[in-house]
Amino acid sequence: MPDAPIDLNVLGEFTGHDQAQTLRLARHFAETARKTLAEIQAARDAADLGALQRLGHRLKSSAAMAGARNCSALCLQLEKSPDLPAALELVVRLGPEVAAITTHIAGLKDVPAAV
Repeated sequence: MPDAPIDLNVLGEFTGHDQAQTLRLARHFAETARKTLAEIQAARDAADLGALQRLGHRLKSSAAMAGARNCSALCLQLEKSPDLPAALELVVRLGPEVAAITTHIAGLKDVPAAV
């Protein structure tokens, strides 16, 4: 799906393209991304640039491994933010990106068990 916020083929490479395993990993990533976004929002509220940069680094890596390229790119920018105003702008953009990933993954159908 070209407009999807996450490329499940990237996760599929890790699972040997086992659809059920890929979906499980995608759901795990979505949960991790939501939790990290909450931490990012708390760091934003505290105006803590260092924490924002560290959290951007953390989410960047898992987003890249999951195939969430836009999210990973935003997190790279957050990690490298030169100042708080730049970081805060990225946090504003990151929220909808994580929401789009979460919504996309939530809409995926479970794979029927093999008979």
